[in-house]
Amino acid sequence: MIRRLQRENREFAIVLRTMGIDSQSFLDTVRPVFEGKHPDFHDIKPIEINPNIGQIQRFDDDRISLTMDDHIYDNEKMIYEKLSSLRGINAIRDDFVYWQKNKYECYAAKPLWINLNDIHHHHIIFDDNIRLDSYDDCIVNIRLLNSSDIRKFVNVHFNSYKYFKTTSILQPNLVELLNPDIKLNSNTNHYLSMIENAEKCYEDLLKEKRKYFFDIKDISENNKIPIHIKYSDNKEKINRNESDEDKNHSHFCGVI
Repeated sequence: MIRRLQRENREFAIVLRTMGIDSQSFLDTVRPVFEGKHPDFHDIKPIEINPNIGQIQRFDDDRISLTMDDHIYDNEKMIYEKLSSLRGINAIRDDFVYWQKNKYECYAAKPLWINLNDIHHHHIIFDDNIRLDSYDDCIVNIRLLNSSDIRKFVNVHFNSYKYFKTTSILQPNLVELLNPDIKLNSNTNHYLSMIENAEKCYEDLLKEKRKYFFDIKDISENNKIPIHIKYSDNKEKINRNESDEDKNHSHFCGVI
């Protein structure tokens, strides 16, 4: 996957998102590969590895902070901008204690920030614990930019995660990943195929010129897609209006 992205001169970042304490081990393990010192990966161009492991902290009042590179990002707009600016290989530890305290429900899990007005960055998360049949056993919390208040991201209701299952929250097929024939053939790389499909779906989403504005009313006329939003215990929907932007996004931020 990385070979292909480099051949295509793509801008990308890879971020290990873990609930555990394996971030440093991950960075130490991949360092020889991305520093050009591993004999089996000599054709991969050197990639910068960020040694500073980020830490996400979640609070009972729904606030989220990210500590990374000697700075505390204490609002979600800043966090989104920080993640969008990353390059190379990075690692961030998520807040397992908060997820556990909230009985493993998706709204307390790993936050994935999505800004559908941003045509230049595409954030994707891969995880084998993405389950769309159970909100209390899904490891991703989709946070969508509130276009009526660009400082705020809000929880997408679990019932509407399905709208993002092909664009942003991707569950790898572990059977395919362990297939030696597929592993040896870079043209059928499982992750790469998922990214290519996600980009096409995300581009379609943006080309439909959607801008999302939050409204307390149920709006379903004119074939508008009802995307439920969770504000604490209230379920609300958002409406979309047309945008003038019709450009292709040029950068994606891959999140593992």
